[in-house]
Amino acid sequence: MRPFLVLLILLSPIVCCAQYIDGYVIKSSGDTLRGYIKYPDYNRWVRCPEYIKFKTDTNSHKVLRFNPHTIREFHIYGHETYRTYAGLVTADGNFYPVTGFALDSSKKQDTIFLKQVITGKHLAFYYQNDRFKTRYFISENNSTPREVVYHLYFENPNKMIQRPMYTGWLISLVNKYASGDERLMKKAAEMPFLEPDLEDFVNEINNTAASQPSGG
Repeated sequence: MRPFLVLLILLSPIVCCAQYIDGYVIKSSGDTLRGYIKYPDYNRWVRCPEYIKFKTDTNSHKVLRFNPHTIREFHIYGHETYRTYAGLVTADGNFYPVTGFALDSSKKQDTIFLKQVITGKHLAFYYQNDRFKTRYFISENNSTPREVVYHLYFENPNKMIQRPMYTGWLISLVNKYASGDERLMKKAAEMPFLEPDLEDFVNEINNTAASQPSGG
């Protein structure tokens, strides 16, 4: 069999199975537009999308494209929600081979989609990735999300340095919403830059806060 035919067969499920699924977008104007959003067949994007394809009717040939500059949120029923973030983000890479050999704490202005992972009584948790970096964000009481700042670089080819700049902030969240719970304080102080651990922390803060008054 010819090589290009083999490649076509291997790729055909990806081409054929990507589909338009019920969803909606909220435009920058605040108007909600209901319809269908094109979603990968494997039920997730490898990287957070830079834009989405949208139809008001699955049989229509008219495809609209929306990006974070034109909508503030989109939701795919039964799957996930993304919201737009416009602000500063860290500019350094944090995985090989884009990790540098010196601390780079620079930031850049960007407008991106964040995947909504958790919402709760006081805190919400978001995820974003691109070809350079994985980023996490936390928002308080529906405020603008704030990046969980983390830097990774090599001091030399054999020594990797991690800089979790978020520790003090997480401790302040424990003080604010969990009355300084000692166990959570210790957890915040030792928090690794890993999605499951950060998710668990946010859930614990929200669950603790559910039975306590807000700290302000």
